[in-house]
Order: sequence, then structure tokens, then C-alpha cells
Amino acid sequence: MNTSSNINGWLYFPALGLIIACITGTFNLFAIARLFLFKLLNGEPISIPLAGYLLTGGVIYLGLLYFATFCFFSHKKAAKRAMIAYYCWSFLLNGSLILFSWFYLGMAAEIKEIGLLLSICVGLFIWVPYFLFSKRIARVFYKE
Repeated sequence: MNTSSNINGWLYFPALGLIIACITGTFNLFAIARLFLFKLLNGEPISIPLAGYLLTGGVIYLGLLYFATFCFFSHKKAAKRAMIAYYCWSFLLNGSLILFSWFYLGMAAEIKEIGLLLSICVGLFIWVPYFLFSKRIARVFYKE
């Protein structure tokens, strides 16, 4: 059996990352939406632009994540573009929110945020070039 068209080897890492991101991303978006709704219903002040940015960015993030996950595990040709779009959007959205909280709000850096920042940097600087230049990607993701 030819294993060059299977998801194995180095591709286990993005596969695992997609599964974890689907679970945590969904819970995080619902938690953020619930927090803003709770504050709004209780008359507490909220930043409408920040809420809009978080919720809109989160919905786009989840849409890209689910599409990339579907394409990845279905071996679709679109997986290459979907994964690159997902990694870039994740870097822009999560990176901007982390840096905003550190530098504008003056919040202390926590281990969870540093881990997320490292994760999105690995996605952008390691996996995007891998999906762009690896010859194996065309063999694994071949379905229309």
C-alpha cells in the first residue's frame, strides 16, 4: 500500500492542532459571546468596537478553521489554500489580541498567552512554508 498519500509523519502535527483548535475555538467563541451578552444585559460598560472585532474575527476564524479541517481530513486540493488562510488569519487575530492586551491594556503576560503566541508563530513561520513548498502536499491532498 502506498503511504505517500496518507496523513502521516509531519502532517500529524497540523492534524492534531486542527482537532484541538476546533474544540477550544468553539468553546472560546461561545464564552466570549456569553461574556459580552452578560455584560450588556446587566448594564455593564463594554467596548462595542472591541466586542465587534472579537466576535466578527472569531466567527471568521471558526469558519476558516472548520473549512480547513474538512479539507485537510478529506484530502481536498483546497486544503493547501485553506490551511495557509487559517494560519495567517489565526496569526493576525490572536496575535493582535495578545499584543493589544499586553501593550495597550498593560496586562501581564501569562503562560497560556505565551504558549498561544508561540503556537501561532509556528503556524505562520513553519507550517505555511511547508504547505507552500513541500512536494508531499500535492500527493496527500489530491481530491477535487
